[in-house]
Amino acid sequence: MDAANGSTVRVGQSHSGTHTTTITNSAAAATKPVAIKGVASTSGSAERTIGVFGQANGGKGRGVFGHAGGGSGTAGVWGRSVGGRGVHGEATGSSQNFGVYGTSEGSNGRGVYGQSTAPASGVGVYGLCVGNGAGVLGYAQGPGFGNGVAGLSERSSGVVATSLVSSGFAAGVYGTGYSPTGAGVYGTNTYGGYGVFAHTYNGIAVYATAAYAPSDFAYAGWFAGATHVSGTLSKTGGSFIIDHPLDPADRTLQHSFVEAPERLNIYRGTVTLNSRGRASVRLPRYFNALNGRYSYQLTPLDAAAPDLHVARRITGNSFVVAGGRPGQDVCWQVTGVREDAWAKANPLRVERMKRRRDRGKYLNPEVFDKPRSAGLNYQAAPERKTRRQMRQEMLGR
Repeated sequence: MDAANGSTVRVGQSHSGTHTTTITNSAAAATKPVAIKGVASTSGSAERTIGVFGQANGGKGRGVFGHAGGGSGTAGVWGRSVGGRGVHGEATGSSQNFGVYGTSEGSNGRGVYGQSTAPASGVGVYGLCVGNGAGVLGYAQGPGFGNGVAGLSERSSGVVATSLVSSGFAAGVYGTGYSPTGAGVYGTNTYGGYGVFAHTYNGIAVYATAAYAPSDFAYAGWFAGATHVSGTLSKTGGSFIIDHPLDPADRTLQHSFVEAPERLNIYRGTVTLNSRGRASVRLPRYFNALNGRYSYQLTPLDAAAPDLHVARRITGNSFVVAGGRPGQDVCWQVTGVREDAWAKANPLRVERMKRRRDRGKYLNPEVFDKPRSAGLNYQAAPERKTRRQMRQEMLGR
């Protein structure tokens, strides 16, 4: 039997009408009044039991709509689960749609807010993707300093991302910035911790590429400030680049690093010979503790000094030169090989075989007329999309 406008609502019957049905519970707030409560008491192996089910067939309908007009502690929709999902959303359409969609119009509102109060291993918001999409996708459209995804933590990590895929292009965090001042991934910490933290057991913690626009002005990474590498830094080439001293506004100046198959330290200076044509050269107090396997170079100034030589080798952080003219200036240079604790524990391996899985691949395939796909650790970059395409996908238009 169906019930229409004005009929009594009966359990187990269908009801239709053209007006809103309102149910009000005006009990005191202390009693935690409930206007409508739906309970599906079926237990056992039953699947998809539903306490409250809402369906909207309109183009912009809402299956279930919740509104809270109170203060900051109120909730439009509240879900609780002791072993499953407090709120579960599912999108089954083939077009762009959303399992759960949240929007906020307030200046300090939250479209979707997740909180975990568990003492350990809790998750406020969890996103999982088993296809080619994203577990969590964030998009900032505003004209100001917006954030697609922002994480804030008082004690641990604002955002933690993990990829468990063992092959192919898989990333715990993947970020793309399309504007000249935009950032694919942006991290900041003002209290002495980490803006961005990445860790790997047997791979690459951070992988960045400038393959989209290879040029002299495209960088896989740019660090504006002091940078420290607690380990071995390897590179194909290296240099400093500065504003050109003669034309700093329009040109740059670049010099290559001095490189060698040893971890060399260089010390240099000028000394004036005494009345006997001798001089003692003092080196830093840490010299002997840091260096070994020394080499010497001497250059007399203003006149030849064929007898110039090292009269006493380095002992007690000093050495003696002799054989020059009294009062003559002598330029000296000493090189030493690092022998500190870290250098001894990490000896430099000048030549070594590539790993078996890397053989036949190149660090710089382009200089050998090989395709990019022949590169070591090559990852096929995802298709580049325009800002309009990104916006349409994000907003489901």
